[in-house]
Amino acid sequence: MSSGENWILGVVLGLLGSIAINTGNNIQSLGLQRLQKAENQLEGKKRKVPMINHPKTVPITSPESSPTLATKMSGPQTPQSQSPLSSDPTRFFPAKTSLDTSAGNGLDEEIGTNPMKSATWIVGTIVFVSGSILNFGSYAFAAQSMLASLESIQFVTNLLFGKFMLGATVTKRMLFGTCLTVLGTLIAVQFSSKESLELNTEEMKQLYVNPVYITYLFLKGALLIGLNIAYRVYERHRQNMRPLRYTNIIMPVVYSVWSALFGTQSVVQAKVLAELLSVHSQGSED
Repeated sequence: MSSGENWILGVVLGLLGSIAINTGNNIQSLGLQRLQKAENQLEGKKRKVPMINHPKTVPITSPESSPTLATKMSGPQTPQSQSPLSSDPTRFFPAKTSLDTSAGNGLDEEIGTNPMKSATWIVGTIVFVSGSILNFGSYAFAAQSMLASLESIQFVTNLLFGKFMLGATVTKRMLFGTCLTVLGTLIAVQFSSKESLELNTEEMKQLYVNPVYITYLFLKGALLIGLNIAYRVYERHRQNMRPLRYTNIIMPVVYSVWSALFGTQSVVQAKVLAELLSVHSQGSED
């Protein structure tokens, strides 16, 4: 494949990676739901354990245990001479007891919500990791600006898997938003740059010491710290039942902006790493 067609391979890998990532997430969610359902069923069985009626012990008739016989033999008894058994006949009879759930009755094994106990969750994790690897590999073949927009395809696959796998309700607003997502992705791919900048190791090092980039990182770090403080302040007031004004709007916006700033930098570093691996795999540098 020529260098001019590398972007096609990058787009294909990016799409497959994004779809696999979202598919893995949904499979993981399905596995956790099944674990929780199994745990709830186990708890329900424990609450419905049947009662066992132990046979009552019939005492041997004796003057101490039979008031009638004792009266015939020794005459009327005073309260001090009455037998403990005659004053409380039930104290030596076993009462109804619950089944001991710790005595190997088959219900003592806790399922819990440990994801490693779910084969479905493990499969989802494998699919997720595979998608991440494909996504990472795509950065070596196409421009970052194009590949970043392709990740929005996850919203489309999430809608489909949520509907058919998890049984979620899909509204008309969701469908409309999905159509806009597809349209925006197509426009981004069509008009984005098809050329990927090829740099050697020394040129990449020079970009890291560029004063403009260093200033950008400093301002970005300060903004991330400020957003984090603001989010914690609003969260603290909400937990204390004294929410600040517009909390329901500001908190999601702050969270989204913080995630976008941090995520953008992770994509940049992934692109640089992919370029480094590509350069060294070609054998053009030692």
